[in-house]
Amino acid sequence: MNRVRTGELPWTTLDELHRQMLDTLIDEFEIPSLSTAERDEFNRVWHRLTPWPDAVEGLTRLKRKFIIAPLSNGNVALLTNMAKHGGLPWVSSRQSS
Repeated sequence: MNRVRTGELPWTTLDELHRQMLDTLIDEFEIPSLSTAERDEFNRVWHRLTPWPDAVEGLTRLKRKFIIAPLSNGNVALLTNMAKHGGLPWVSSRQSS
């Protein structure tokens, strides 16, 4: 992220930054060759994170009285996929107060 902030890299999505770091680590640690599809699947693991055991219940309770939403440096697709995968109850744009 700092390379983007300092202008060393142009604006780059978080998924692309993760992929650059993954490719660097694979080369650095001489990990046996992975196909492009395998690297893509591994890189998207961030989209499939499992929430902490009490997170969904706690967020659901908070949502009964408050508007909840994610605040992250992740992109919209990442946050949406994490919410879908983990059952996180973010407020939808169609929900009324």
